[in-house]
Amino acid sequence: MIIKKQMVASGRVQGVGFRQFVYEEAKKHHLYGSVRNRNDGAVDIEVEGTNEKVTEWVTRIKQGNGFSEIRELTSQETDEINHNKTFSIRYD
Repeated sequence: MIIKKQMVASGRVQGVGFRQFVYEEAKKHHLYGSVRNRNDGAVDIEVEGTNEKVTEWVTRIKQGNGFSEIRELTSQETDEINHNKTFSIRYD
């Protein structure tokens, strides 16, 4: 089953390579979506893929890249994610 989620990661997630880490892990798990920094220091993540792959990926990103520390990861399912069948780092 394909699922789509909007997520917000907060903690030490900016300036530590977290977006690149999320991107690389998404590619490894064959997921679509995007990741971008927010003005409040958190990171927005949109992801689409099979339930199994998304669950594995979430477990991995919660572990972090050795520099990041997620204090909170909120998630909600959504109907629409604009991804053009890629995963990207957004700079908007």
